[in-house]
Amino acid sequence: MKPITFGTVGTSWITREFIQSAHSCGLWQLGAVYSRTRENGAKLAERANLGDNSVYDDWEAFLSSDVEAVYIASPNSLHYRQTMDALSAGKHVICEKPLATDTSQVHQAFSLAEKNGLFLLEGLRHIHSPGFYVLQQNLERIAPLRNAVLTYHQYSSRYDLLLQGQVTNVFDPAFAGGALFDLGVYPIALAAALWGKPESVQYAPVLLPNGVDGAGAALLSYPGFVCSISFSKITDGLISNEILGEKGGLRLDHPAELKRIMLTPKGEDRIDLSPAEASYLSLYTEAQALARIIRTGDEAAYRRATAVSKITAGIIAQCRDRDWA
Repeated sequence: MKPITFGTVGTSWITREFIQSAHSCGLWQLGAVYSRTRENGAKLAERANLGDNSVYDDWEAFLSSDVEAVYIASPNSLHYRQTMDALSAGKHVICEKPLATDTSQVHQAFSLAEKNGLFLLEGLRHIHSPGFYVLQQNLERIAPLRNAVLTYHQYSSRYDLLLQGQVTNVFDPAFAGGALFDLGVYPIALAAALWGKPESVQYAPVLLPNGVDGAGAALLSYPGFVCSISFSKITDGLISNEILGEKGGLRLDHPAELKRIMLTPKGEDRIDLSPAEASYLSLYTEAQALARIIRTGDEAAYRRATAVSKITAGIIAQCRDRDWA
């Protein structure tokens, strides 16, 4: 397949990781870099061996460049507007999670993509990983399912800054910061991808003094079983993730990585199902899968991906439907 030329928005570590992963899979070619600060954009471009004439600090000029797709990894609160602008400019969009901060915006973005004959894909890397397909293929071995526990607890160094009075984007309500959007979206999207829309959602946040959620726990109810989800940016986690059924259980290393998966059938020895092809580049298989959707026009794969994004947005909206939101 001919590589897709793409431009990037944002200069953080995840943008660098996507560029490296995209180039490594051979299906993408970086053509432009946008940053509100030209100096930061130039540094990113230099890392990627891209010339200065492909660095933009003018948004309209960037959208007028000849790239086919735009990868967006800016602060959360900017995702929706930048996505809509890129789609209006005729570019396919890969937007890091969350695509938007409410469900109406998510549906508007997908509607605009469809209207313009473009692909809009959310950066949920784990649902394109080899480990995700291992899970899908082995759930029936432990069915009927009864309980799942998915956790993502990772202490943020920026929490220390918050304690010192310095508010950064990831803990700033104005930038849609907090644990739910930053970490909770991963286990929530995993549940959405595996089991679809839950019958009900309950959520309890741990609020910090500035009103942002530093941690939280959600309970998703499905026919015949429940999925407990917890996440935190102010504590580290110690327990494994697990999916339990009457015929056994699956243990996962991490809901956003899915690199190590163990199956224990009832009354039998544990079986290692960890995918051998798990890449050292966390976005490699995502970049590969998204490129194939765009280049081949795989409507079935695209509809599956958009369904996960919409269900995930709906669950998050129910979690945020509280006085703290």
